[in-house]
Amino acid sequence: MKKAPNLKHQPRDKMTEVIIFAGSDAWAHAKQWQEQDGRLAGDNVPPVWLGEQQLAELDNLQIVPDGRYRVRLYQAGLLRPGLVNTIGQKLAVAGVRDADYYPEGMHSQKRENWREYLERERAEQAEKKKVVELPVKKKERVKDDNASSLALNQMGASQRGEVLLAHYGGELAIHADSDTVHHYNGVVWEPVQDKELQRAMAQIFIDAEISYSQNAIKSAVDTMKLSLPVMGIQPVT
Repeated sequence: MKKAPNLKHQPRDKMTEVIIFAGSDAWAHAKQWQEQDGRLAGDNVPPVWLGEQQLAELDNLQIVPDGRYRVRLYQAGLLRPGLVNTIGQKLAVAGVRDADYYPEGMHSQKRENWREYLERERAEQAEKKKVVELPVKKKERVKDDNASSLALNQMGASQRGEVLLAHYGGELAIHADSDTVHHYNGVVWEPVQDKELQRAMAQIFIDAEISYSQNAIKSAVDTMKLSLPVMGIQPVT
């Protein structure tokens, strides 16, 4: 995961407040803080800033050190409400306990305290993880040498399904009601539509330089789905 600008300059002390500027003018506001306002406040740490480019890739961007206690967030220019929510969610996931949000910028007294919001967000994230957490033993990933010992076009549908499962690291499960496959990304389970699974299977054929048919792709996905553990159901032992 990429790091936001100036994140690497933040002190190691988890109790030290992290200042973040977010919005279309984030860079200019952060520069002003570093050269003027921060110096007047006795703060010489470069603030984290999230401009348009950083906001566009926010899902794959670390914006605060994990375990940091407190954050001060200043809106700098245009910032969509949805992005404000995403920033709040990322702070909660990172373990931030307290945060103040200034929607009108660093020279305004208008302030929103996010302490309770962050607590609720952490609780919701924990509940979501608990709901979809699988109390089952994950299948071991298919070893590359076993997968390559037989050409894809020589495999049966179930064997190709195992190759597809290995492509996702074995981290797949299926929702009983919706019949939708979910992939564990290391934090939460995310839905993966059948079309996306089929494209992944097709790419495996392409990478192996082996021709394929639509039926071969679809049968591999359908067969794999039959073998996946059901989310939230404890297997009989």
